[in-house]
Amino acid sequence: MSFTDIAQTLAAYLAIPAVLLYPVGLFALFTQYYGYFSFEFYTAWYAASLANRMMTIGVGATILIVPLIGSVALTWLVSQLLCSHSDREGWGSLGRWHGLAVKLALVSTLAFVMYVLWSRVLIAGRVSCSAIFGRRYLESPVEAMRHQLNLYPDSFWPSVIFVFGGLLGGSLTLVAYRKYRVHVYQNEGVYPEIGYSGIRFFSNGITQGWLLSGLVVAYCTGIVASLLLVALMPAFMLYMTYGDKLDDPVNHENRFLSHTEGRWYIIHRYRNKEGDRWYGLLALSEEYVSNTRVVPLSKFNPRTAPLPWLEDADQTWCGAPPPPPSPN
Repeated sequence: MSFTDIAQTLAAYLAIPAVLLYPVGLFALFTQYYGYFSFEFYTAWYAASLANRMMTIGVGATILIVPLIGSVALTWLVSQLLCSHSDREGWGSLGRWHGLAVKLALVSTLAFVMYVLWSRVLIAGRVSCSAIFGRRYLESPVEAMRHQLNLYPDSFWPSVIFVFGGLLGGSLTLVAYRKYRVHVYQNEGVYPEIGYSGIRFFSNGITQGWLLSGLVVAYCTGIVASLLLVALMPAFMLYMTYGDKLDDPVNHENRFLSHTEGRWYIIHRYRNKEGDRWYGLLALSEEYVSNTRVVPLSKFNPRTAPLPWLEDADQTWCGAPPPPPSPN
């Protein structure tokens, strides 16, 4: 491979996704503020703009890295299955379509399940039994839907989009490779070397151009699935408390945004005269905040709802205590 080929390959797999991290993270924060915290449109964008830049990039990386890698892998696997059932000489119609349908169904089901599991690990922030199987809370169904990630529709539709993108991307990749082979044959009189399996698939596909259409589809559907998942799932911002003493902070539940130019910017939860809950932006000077503390998410508070077929909501097999009480 020439230097240009290496640069093109790295740009396709590294540079382009890296450019997307900040805007995706910013949009993810905006959807959280607009949906979960019920900010109006302009307030939600203002809150997102106050978030620390590195935190925003980290949010984008957390959301995108796994789906993008998975979408490329799924596109490759689908294209390999389609290729194995194609006419090797002319790359014409597919053969043995019954066996191909079964294989594609199994691959799609596996990809769907893996994406659902990843969505639950993402919102929980850790790989654990509680994150995968979920917890039931002593609260109303409306509050449970708001606080927890549910299998349907929160994880279901993003998973469907992800699987669809892999199937479509793999199909487009094979079609593009067939056209590339015909083009080379017409110009040179011989078919090019196969080079459609192994690591050469990822390098030749970029330098020869036949992987680009499938890669674009895989990237786009992976991004859309991730953004939809973020828009549907509950807020993942860290809790922060503040007060005069580190061991006895003021008992306020806040969401940390950023610390810049001598001020702490946080989302503060209020109660109006009717007792309704609402959120507002709060800017505190450094002189006012003597100590701050980020409250980590409890191991047994995964923010994932129990799977539909589970009857034991207490998760005794996970070593979990009784369900926590409903938050105020």
